[in-house]
Amino acid sequence: MIHKSVYIILATNFLCCKNHEKNACSTSKSLSEDNIINSYLKAGAWKYHYLDNRFTQWIDKGIAQDSTIAYLWQQKALPLWKQHRYDEAIGYYEKATALKPEVWLSRLGYLKCVFAKHLWHPLH
Repeated sequence: MIHKSVYIILATNFLCCKNHEKNACSTSKSLSEDNIINSYLKAGAWKYHYLDNRFTQWIDKGIAQDSTIAYLWQQKALPLWKQHRYDEAIGYYEKATALKPEVWLSRLGYLKCVFAKHLWHPLH
């Protein structure tokens, strides 16, 4: 009887520790993401107008650091969108959406609907 309860306690502790490690990794990822956004957007790209080449250079540095941050891809799309280079911009929005659909899917859908006339190519 005692042995079974010891195993149950050990198994419970093991599962709790595993869950805690998973949450710690998730927290660590978001801290890293925040650091990259602070370093490459707030202290870098956002100091320049979005049509300035330095804006894009800072974003590219951030993406080189961590290409899994959806917000960087969305920011990379912004100057292209403002220059009416919709096809290129949509590609970056699609990357952002693939990484974080809960944030960017609705925006991507909206942009595709509103600017559909620019994204469709007539068949000849």
